[in-house]
Amino acid sequence: MTSDMVPPSLGLRGVKLPVVDLEATRSWYSLIFGWETVMEFPDASGVVQGAAGRVPGPNPVGLSFRANPEAVPQEGLELAFDIETRADLEAWLDHLDRHNVQHSPIIDATVAWLVVFKDPDGHEIHLMTREKHGIDQTGRPGYGRVNA
Repeated sequence: MTSDMVPPSLGLRGVKLPVVDLEATRSWYSLIFGWETVMEFPDASGVVQGAAGRVPGPNPVGLSFRANPEAVPQEGLELAFDIETRADLEAWLDHLDRHNVQHSPIIDATVAWLVVFKDPDGHEIHLMTREKHGIDQTGRPGYGRVNA
């Protein structure tokens, strides 16, 4: 292997977020995303300070939380969830509304549809469709462009 070759990777395994209230965060992610606890991390006195788990789906994502109020929220941090179609995204809006989660309207993002909201700790969450919308966003400020 030469120095400019990237070694093989199997992809992103997961993300760990700092949170203020571990139990409230676990409950919220379980309710909104079906998050499942896999492992807990107690400190020396037995108090659980962290939890590792996953968001179920065809490609389960590792999502862990660590009690660390001083690090919350982390400016610029976004979690992006893959949603198949715009119709699925509309079902997500109904789900978020049922649980009183404030969210953006459906946005015509660079290539697909997007909904944005925040978790209880202020971490920004994006739901983006795999289905492309075909709208030409060329030249619009804030929208992406393909590198040639």
